[in-house]
Amino acid sequence: MIRNTHLTGSPADVAKYMESKHEEHLTRSGEQRATGYYSMAGGAPSEWFGKGAEAQGLQGQQVVAEDMIRALSGTVKHTGEDISTRGGQTAETRRMGEELTIAAPKSVSIMAVEDPRIVQAHQMAVRAAMKYVESEMVHARIGKGGGKGNDFSGNLTAGLYVHEDARDSASGRVAPHLHTHAVISNMTQRSDGTWVGMKLDWGHDNEKKLAADSVYKAELAREIKALGYQIEKGPRCQGSCRLSEMESGVGWGRKVDYRDETLLSRT
Repeated sequence: MIRNTHLTGSPADVAKYMESKHEEHLTRSGEQRATGYYSMAGGAPSEWFGKGAEAQGLQGQQVVAEDMIRALSGTVKHTGEDISTRGGQTAETRRMGEELTIAAPKSVSIMAVEDPRIVQAHQMAVRAAMKYVESEMVHARIGKGGGKGNDFSGNLTAGLYVHEDARDSASGRVAPHLHTHAVISNMTQRSDGTWVGMKLDWGHDNEKKLAADSVYKAELAREIKALGYQIEKGPRCQGSCRLSEMESGVGWGRKVDYRDETLLSRT
């Protein structure tokens, strides 16, 4: 499933959240509470994606906070050019960018707990979906707020962060939830070489967003089948499908109903 949101807060806040580094805090009552679930060494697994990232010398590298903050602030890395005020924008009115959250089905998340190859399959599917986004949905704004139109540019600068868990903020309990945050900075390069603000074209009734989601699901299914798993659609896949069997030792229970799921089992 793909969900999109406009980025809010500060560039530093976004970078910190996406890294999700493990930190210990003391509550007012003196209780120790942890936030984030990745080691302090480097945070969540991440990589830069897109032709825009490649043009800036970032493609394939791990995302470091300094580079993400720079991109979300509107600074082109390899030139030092600041595009944040183009089109009459200010720090208050300019959008930092967009975030796409690309999540695996619950059954896939559970199986990924003991099979790290599934995480890799998920990431390959994410890259395929993001290639569709870049090739079909990215436009360069022309004039103030895109008032003079938008030209297809076909390049984006995005940081991909892999998160494997979801933590309940109240209880602190963690459950498997394999997903990738694609943080797309508000910048793209026009055909004349000029860096400007970016617009994503979702299509009529979000048809392009749905197409990207289909690309992700199809590629994920293909990759998981190649690992020796069997994917089956349950009798009520329009409503809910049942994860009827899991590998021993996973410890997340049996016969649990989830929305919009596929059934995974070993062949």
